[in-house]
Amino acid sequence: MNFALGLAAGKVRGVRWTRDSWHRARRRAASARALENSLLAGDVSKQTHETISKQLDDPQISQRKLDDALHPPNVAAIVGLILGSPEFQRR
Repeated sequence: MNFALGLAAGKVRGVRWTRDSWHRARRRAASARALENSLLAGDVSKQTHETISKQLDDPQISQRKLDDALHPPNVAAIVGLILGSPEFQRR
């Protein structure tokens, strides 16, 4: 999981990707669903989706303040959580 989060955050040397090429959703839930569809071809369990959604409510992961409802989604965190999910690991 730590590797997946580091990879998605651009902290792995020699690996680069742009967030804009993945998704441009403004809402966290829409962004998570679109990235699940993109990375897992929609093959994500309800439990994994709920776990990812719950993690994205954590201000440390979302990088938002509690009163900052308009902060764009943290795409790197969403991607890292999806890459660390059991569904991705089975691929």
